[in-house]
Amino acid sequence: MTQEVAVPVIASGGMGMPQDLIDVVRQGEADAVAMADILHYHRATVSDIRRAAQAAGIEVRSYEYA
Repeated sequence: MTQEVAVPVIASGGMGMPQDLIDVVRQGEADAVAMADILHYHRATVSDIRRAAQAAGIEVRSYEYA
């Protein structure tokens, strides 16, 4: 699917729960996921989403607060 294009594919549009990220990465093979909706409406925190992705075996970029 995403191998058909030479640019990273970013899934965007209405992520309502962390499972949506898992599904779009596994099934849709997205390279990245935009997640404003889930955060804006306080359905989950960044930490919740990171934990769910990591538990599903999805590589998550590490970060540190300065």
